[in-house]
Amino acid sequence: MKKLLSLLLSICMAASILVGCGAQKMENPGNTANDKLAETESITDEVREEKEAGEPEKVVVRMVCLGTVPSDLKLVEDAINKISVPEINVQVELEAISIANYDNQLAMDMTSGEQVDVFYATNYNSLVSNKQLLDITDYIGQYGQGLVEQTTAEWLKATSVGGRIYAVPVINGKAMTCTVAMRTDILEKYNLTPELTLGKDINDSDMQKNLEELNYVFEIVKENEPDMITLFYPVATAGFTGLINYDSLTDGNGVLMGEEGWNVVDLYETDEYYQMLELARKWYNAGYIKSDAATDKESEASYMSAGRLFASVSYSEVGLDAQYKASTGYDYTCVKIKTPLLTSSSLSGMIWGVSSTTKVPEASVKFLDLAYTNKDVANLMCYGVQDVHWILNDDGTVSYPEGIDNTNSPYPSSTYWAMPNSLVGNPLEGNPSDYNEILAENNKTAPVSRALGFTFDQSNVTTQCAAVSAVLDEYLPGFKTGSLDLEQNYSNFIEKLKAAGMDDIIAEKQKQLDAWCTENGINK
Repeated sequence: MKKLLSLLLSICMAASILVGCGAQKMENPGNTANDKLAETESITDEVREEKEAGEPEKVVVRMVCLGTVPSDLKLVEDAINKISVPEINVQVELEAISIANYDNQLAMDMTSGEQVDVFYATNYNSLVSNKQLLDITDYIGQYGQGLVEQTTAEWLKATSVGGRIYAVPVINGKAMTCTVAMRTDILEKYNLTPELTLGKDINDSDMQKNLEELNYVFEIVKENEPDMITLFYPVATAGFTGLINYDSLTDGNGVLMGEEGWNVVDLYETDEYYQMLELARKWYNAGYIKSDAATDKESEASYMSAGRLFASVSYSEVGLDAQYKASTGYDYTCVKIKTPLLTSSSLSGMIWGVSSTTKVPEASVKFLDLAYTNKDVANLMCYGVQDVHWILNDDGTVSYPEGIDNTNSPYPSSTYWAMPNSLVGNPLEGNPSDYNEILAENNKTAPVSRALGFTFDQSNVTTQCAAVSAVLDEYLPGFKTGSLDLEQNYSNFIEKLKAAGMDDIIAEKQKQLDAWCTENGINK
């Protein structure tokens, strides 16, 4: 039985101790806020004077928030305009919508003719299909060179169609991979040593060893902490199926497996996928996964904050331990167990774009360029106004002022990850001072899919895609959580996928991929 704490755990703990030192505390946040509000009034006057002198163009910027709209959104808007008006002669109007209603509200506003110029989105493919994203290629060439330097031309392939750019990927830690986060105090309590080694896919001996190590840890925790949930992952995520090495080719209906070849196959019929389902079933039967995991609507964060959860599976970069510490109060040991792979989907999954109905395309791209390159604008969008919503610590990280947190901040930093470029600003407290540089370097060095830039057009198989989606919705929650018996249901699952038209989708995707390879001079 393993009884010594791993070197990895020691390093994680030491890092959390180091980054916790040197935080500055604001002596009187109330007075500072009043001072900033007074300063904001002068900012507004300056903006008004600039408008009269140079007539800055107005750009409506739509962003996402968690819960209610931040009450200090206007304060942040005015602070951004203090930079954007003199630098690019653009005056922004910020609009925020709760993530729960964001996509629906954005779609309604864009079709109703309401002004929306620059916006965040996660449904890039449908926006392109519906012609709601402006082709910004030429505008970027004239007004967005800084933006290109930040994202790289390679990344922009993921948000391009036919060589034309329709959006810009959000810049954050993109080299995300399957990560297991475990409560550090529980690991210490039972002298557990998760000696995990990076692997490439489920067939690697290293990966099998990783899973055996995790099984050992979960077994001990389940036995000794029966009131805790041993393992949790949201049904909406890939679960441990994300350990498989593949490119989803936009939607996961037909994928490229492994590191070679150009044959599109059904992921759900592969041996690798079935092995992952077997793993989930094994851990469900062992009691590691909640019995109602497939239907449970309670969030992972609530279980963590209540101290009821030992381990969580997510897809993230370095720094997940600091995020969990900040949101739950518990120390977590986070271990990556798969080499990350940058695909078109991982880059186009969160984007910023310009509405095809905008009347100010030049100003919109000018603002995007500023948001992706200007440190002060990045910090404002991510965290709000300095000394009101956040303070700068001695180590260069940012934290909330004393008495303020995510729950009561008038501009919480809970959606910093959805802002254009969080890496050009300052990192959150709990991370090393060079955290953003680490993420940027990981982005540069992460393996890139051989199909980066390919985007699947579903228009010829929309009926089949809808039918397949219905089958996946029926089976995957149970399969991924292990609550659905494989022997009784897997064959029916595959048969229903075929009946729904999975083979038609794969054939169409193969046709498009072959054409894409020819267009890009790829010798298959």
